[in-house]
Amino acid sequence: MINKTDIRVRLAQIVGELISEGYRKTGSIGDTVVALKHTNGNRITIIANEVSIAYLKNGRLIKSEPLTVGAAAADRHAPATPST
Repeated sequence: MINKTDIRVRLAQIVGELISEGYRKTGSIGDTVVALKHTNGNRITIIANEVSIAYLKNGRLIKSEPLTVGAAAADRHAPATPST
């Protein structure tokens, strides 16, 4: 099972990417649900749990990203430069 810190970190990365695309954060519920709105009117809600992160655009599921222990550990321990 993936830990809550990894979930929060991934959620923060996703929100940061969306903000750079023109979305602004409009609200959140706890530390696992974030709502954003774009200047063009689109709304995105990101919902995270121990299994996956779901992306809802205008109320419709557009993507679900599975969270795995291996992927989270690889992101956390990836070397900055390739070793030889």
